[in-house]
Amino acid sequence: MKEGSHLIIDKEAAAVVKQIYEWRLEGIGIISIVQRLNSLKILPPSKYRFEKGITKAKKHEETLFWYASAVKRVLSNPVYAGSLAQGRYKSNFLRGGHPTETNESEWLMFKNTHTAIITEETFGAVQQMRKPQQKEVVKESANSTENMFKGLIVCGDCGKHMTRLRRREKFAFVCYVYTSVNKHACTMKAIKEADLHSALYSYIKCEIALAVDMSRIISDLQKRQSYQRHQNIVDKQINAFKRKLGQNRRFRGSLREDFKDGILTEQDYIAMKADYDDEKDKLQQGLDELVAEKEKQKEILSPNNKWLTEFRRFEAEQKLSAVMVSALIKQIKAYDGGRIEVLLRYRSELESLHGYINDFDGKSQVSDFETTNDDYETRARIANE
Repeated sequence: MKEGSHLIIDKEAAAVVKQIYEWRLEGIGIISIVQRLNSLKILPPSKYRFEKGITKAKKHEETLFWYASAVKRVLSNPVYAGSLAQGRYKSNFLRGGHPTETNESEWLMFKNTHTAIITEETFGAVQQMRKPQQKEVVKESANSTENMFKGLIVCGDCGKHMTRLRRREKFAFVCYVYTSVNKHACTMKAIKEADLHSALYSYIKCEIALAVDMSRIISDLQKRQSYQRHQNIVDKQINAFKRKLGQNRRFRGSLREDFKDGILTEQDYIAMKADYDDEKDKLQQGLDELVAEKEKQKEILSPNNKWLTEFRRFEAEQKLSAVMVSALIKQIKAYDGGRIEVLLRYRSELESLHGYINDFDGKSQVSDFETTNDDYETRARIANE
């Protein structure tokens, strides 16, 4: 803790730091240390600082668990051995000013600046253990195959991103909280990447086929009398609003002339002008709404509809690609039993398109569309053998 310009030991937190170093020297892995800390219900650093009033940031109040990143920071910070390191982080203003960790060779070290919690020997021994080790199951690395689902697949229960693990040459996504944080905080979920590829490609191909079909329906719809009749009605309504606005403008001009000529008293002029101004605002609002709706309808009922263009551009694709996933999938939620929930992009455009088609008596043509997309958050199942 800081006391003025000095660092003093926080005895409660120091006991946790010592325990973490002891466990690591016993050969206990980072993930196992994380699970032990959480099972013992020891407050994670940010939550601890919030509880002690060291920080007021509300986001720290919501932190429930220790994570591997926090344990790694404890095990690599020389402050616990009585030394201060300057230059551990640097800000990159081209990337929004977010600090990034620097290489240890760039640090400026100042030894014996405050009372140590652990010995220099203990700290040095733990640093030697930080060298990477080969394991049968390893996390994704720079040399592994591309992870096209990075940042997209989350646990449907705890909401945390799933971890991609490799077993031999095959990959799977597992719940990070269950496997690496606290087994009591979530449930075990594991989805083979190959199964995920297959299920998503099949589902997206169905959506692409639907987009192709809807393009035909739009083309047919625009030839219908009901569509043309609706367009004419909207145009007449727009012209009516414009005509009334013109009349209103002329009446307000006449009021000014009548007031100048002494035909109207000031009190009558103010009252009548307020009425005409109120009418003008309502007419303008009605006109703006009609024009906006017409433009929206023109954009939705068009080959340039975002949903149609985005899905149809992958019509010739023979397999799932990173570009396809990034362009079409918003999020994937994983649940027990291999079930996934796929949230696609452009759902609002699709919903609007569906609504417009029904408005123009197109229900008979889109019965399949209704059953396929009844809640716009389509669920798919993966067989987890």
